[in-house]
Amino acid sequence: MAKVIEKALKEAAAQRTAVAAELEARLDALRLAARAEFAAVHLPEWWGSADRRQVARIVEVARTWAPHDGEVAAAAQVVKREVQERIGVDVGMVALCGIPRDRADRDGLQHSGAVVA
Repeated sequence: MAKVIEKALKEAAAQRTAVAAELEARLDALRLAARAEFAAVHLPEWWGSADRRQVARIVEVARTWAPHDGEVAAAAQVVKREVQERIGVDVGMVALCGIPRDRADRDGLQHSGAVVA
């Protein structure tokens, strides 16, 4: 009986390790995707051609990932500065979830919580 329990414990530990590794891989993939989205924010051309939806998306990604990734946090400062200078909005003061869904739909924005008015 002890051997059966011991075997079950080892299998459970291995399963937890596998699940943790899978979750870590997913998180890393999401982090890399966020970094890829931020690659363009250093280019004036991107800011010149980005529409409101793209800017709102990049602000959302910044809010999500900056606390967890130093590279994104640095790029988020660029986003904050560019949005302030180009649009006149302080993204630090923008309230999350502060835009009604009907306005988001009307303005072509995702109702994701990030707002750039």
